[in-house]
Amino acid sequence: MKTTIDISDKELISGSALRNVEGWSERTRLVYDPELPARCNDIILGEIHEVHDVKDNSIDDLEEFSAKDGRLSFALKNIRPGLVAIPVGNRYAPAGVTGGLNNPVTGEVNGVVLGGETIYNMSSFNLAGFINYMPYEDHPLTAIKVLGTILENNDAPLSLLDHSIKPEAIASKKPLKSVLVCGAGMEIGKTTCCISIMQALKERGRKATFEKKTGTAYFCDPLRVLKADIDAYGSIGQSIELSSDELISSDFVDACGTVSDVSIDQKNFVQKSVNFTHSFAAKHNSEVHIVELADSVAHSSNLALLNYKAFRDLFTHIVYVPNPSLDSAFHFLYYLQNGLGWDGPKIALGGPLANDLEYEMLREEVEHRLKVPCLNGKDKNRWMEWLFGELI
Repeated sequence: MKTTIDISDKELISGSALRNVEGWSERTRLVYDPELPARCNDIILGEIHEVHDVKDNSIDDLEEFSAKDGRLSFALKNIRPGLVAIPVGNRYAPAGVTGGLNNPVTGEVNGVVLGGETIYNMSSFNLAGFINYMPYEDHPLTAIKVLGTILENNDAPLSLLDHSIKPEAIASKKPLKSVLVCGAGMEIGKTTCCISIMQALKERGRKATFEKKTGTAYFCDPLRVLKADIDAYGSIGQSIELSSDELISSDFVDACGTVSDVSIDQKNFVQKSVNFTHSFAAKHNSEVHIVELADSVAHSSNLALLNYKAFRDLFTHIVYVPNPSLDSAFHFLYYLQNGLGWDGPKIALGGPLANDLEYEMLREEVEHRLKVPCLNGKDKNRWMEWLFGELI
């Protein structure tokens, strides 16, 4: 049952995950179907009746996107009651909110998203779904009353899958260097490590690009790396404006049209992801392309990428951010050599092991026994020497 709503005099809340839907901010009316079940990456229209105090910026805030006169704007704002357009899908985040249309751990169906159903904001109003796991006490999530699935002009569901950035056939050399940054889990320091690399490259006038391969739609980390500043973006009230040519960061929303790496079948995800990387780096004439994998190496989508030879062939360097222990570093090296048979890239270790004073003895032991450097984020000369084989 199609329903049309005039939004010309209404405020419509929507997140940055919709940034590639052409003409989205200029729409004056929406057509939706309350009886059409939403699939992963479909965008639903809903209503927010009650809001809660922000307790975690990466979940509770609204990451809003707008485009005007060739300028792109990303802004972190407080959420407010009203109409909302939001993709549905799945989120895998062991240290955060996990769930969606399916349980990402077991694959079990959680429910059907139809008009009248209640679902929840799971990531800065870039993804909504049902909740399976939430390791927080006293942390209510914003409820969204579903009105229906938004339709395109051809009455098909409006889906992010139809609005990815199509790879361009650009005849260009590959980046001089490509760096894979991965780690032992969430919030362990991978993005901070990427920022350190970007800072070192920018200080020396090197052209670099960044791509967050896996995770859930929230453009905070790509923008922090783009700005080479961990504090540039991430708190309510902060915003970043830039041109499309300056947008040297991307993620799976751009590459695959998916709201998360667990909201699309793995084979399709892996192939689209790798094809996009070549085009994106070439488009920006990148000398060094930095790629971050969210969560841990053992996350299912990360394993799917790592087991795909065309993905491994992208990289000349790897930075691993371990739990600060000899075992964690050793197990990763063992997996690379014996699990993947991957011994081409130069390897370094980052994160707390490489930076914190309390691990000084452990750093020396790791470097002595494993013959792998622990690179401090502040030592830009050592980063450049590791990347290029000489001080640049």
